[in-house]
Parts: sequence; C-alpha cells; structure tokens
Amino acid sequence: MDRLLAMQVFVRVAERGSFSAAARAMGISQPSASQQVAALEAELGVRLIHRTTRRLTLTDAGARYLEQATVVLDALAAADAAVKDNPSQLHGRLRVQAPSGIGQQVVAPLLVAFQAEHPDVRVELALDDRIADVVAEGVDLAIRLGPLPPNGLVARHIGRVERALVAAPDYLARHGTPCTPDQLSLHPHVRFSGSVDHPLRLTGPDGPVTLTVSPGFVANNSFVLIAALVAGRGIGGVQLPLVRDELACGTLVRVLEAFTYPPLDMHLVLPTRRHVPSIVRAFMTRVETAAADACRSDA
Repeated sequence: MDRLLAMQVFVRVAERGSFSAAARAMGISQPSASQQVAALEAELGVRLIHRTTRRLTLTDAGARYLEQATVVLDALAAADAAVKDNPSQLHGRLRVQAPSGIGQQVVAPLLVAFQAEHPDVRVELALDDRIADVVAEGVDLAIRLGPLPPNGLVARHIGRVERALVAAPDYLARHGTPCTPDQLSLHPHVRFSGSVDHPLRLTGPDGPVTLTVSPGFVANNSFVLIAALVAGRGIGGVQLPLVRDELACGTLVRVLEAFTYPPLDMHLVLPTRRHVPSIVRAFMTRVETAAADACRSDA
C-alpha cells in the first residue's frame, strides 16, 4: 500500500463526500479510491468511514485521523512548493464551471490563453447557469453570480455585476418607450427561464419596486436573450458587461435608467481551501484581474 496516496484519497473522500467525486478530482477510478481507503483502514485497524447507499460519514476515529492527516499533507504540500512550485511549468487538469454569459465572454478566452501558455494543462469548461455542486462534480474552480454559496465551500468576492433594462430602438419606436415602471406591464418581457414565475424587482429613486410582467420570450442562455432583445422581441434585463458593444453601437438602449436591478455579486468558489493546486491558484489570479475589468461601471 502507498501510505501517502491512501491518505490523500481518504482526505479527498472526506472533503468531497463521495468516492466518485474524490476519484474524479484525483484522476483515478472509483474502485481504486475505495480500495485505497479500505487498505488504509486495514493498516490502521479501525474503520474511518461509515458507508451507506446514500451517504458517507466519518467515524470518530475518521474525524481524528482527518485532522492529523490534513496537517501532514499541508506540510508536505508546503515543502514541495518551496522547491518546485514553478508557475511557468503548470500541468494537470483544470475543471472550471461558470454562468453562460460571463463564462463565454470572460472565462472562455482566459482559459484559451491560459492553456496556450501552459500546454500541459488539460482544460475542462462547463458553462451552466444552474448552481453546480462543485464537490460532487469535481469542479476545481467555479464562478458564481448572486448570493454566497452554501457553508462548507470557500468563496472569494471578486466583483459586482450591474444589471439594467434594455430594448432595441426599433422596438421602442414601434411600441413606445415606457416612462414609469407600471408601463412595463404593457410590453412583452424577455426573461431568463429561471425567473419567469418571479415578479420583476427593481430599485428606483424612492426605493424598491415590485412589478408583474408578461414574458414574451424566455430562454436559459444570456446571449440568446440578448439576441432576442436586439431583434425587437420586447424589453428585458441584462448584465451590463455582456451588452457593452450593443449599447455602444446603439443596437440596444437602456430603458427607465433610473430603475435598475439589484447588482449581482461575483464570487470565485473552491471546494476546499486545503491543497489548492498551483494550476488553480494561477488561474484564479487571471479571473480576478479580468473580473475587475468586466465589472467596471462604465458599461
């Protein structure tokens, strides 16, 4: 038995809550991960993990061993980094998850450039507007818009995305420009599919405003919604960094500028703060720099 490998697998299983997630994170098979932990338990003469068909839980001995094993692995990682952690020689897998809009516009070009500089890096990008389970899905780094993630994950605030109502000038010329929030109910609304059943919540000069609007075009992708707005399908809310070009050239214009959506906080999310690989730390720095530009208020 490779004692160090078995210890690493055990810690990953404990952190990620399943053998399959730990195996994906380490690039090994699920049976191999299970065998490593079983061998470690046999070597120690104690059961470290209670296994059921629905979940895994640490035994009391497992919890104590996890605490000490983490100290050992952290010290080993620090020793390795002191002599060989060279950012110019990154290698391994980097799995990133991001919302479709910011992901396609900001994250994807960063990953392409990152891999060009580090050809030994294998990049996996998942663009998805749902809240992915970074632990179960083996995600190394996620970009999240909105509230903080659940406890147990590590989050770093990197920016705030402003949102506003927009429409195509041709649409407004044909159907009129709303002058008050109440008049929005007279127009079809272009909306993200996850918000169709929710009222429209805006913030105006006198405080919050809650409205009921009629969806006219619904999709689950930010750029599809932007295309529908440019085509004159109605009025809708957008993340301003995604429509800078459209606003600059006039294919979209802002509507009711005094009334805006609450901004979306942007976070970098990690499954754990322990053993963050050099490849992840290096890419996090790129994302933080790009987010500062993407979230500028001059959109």
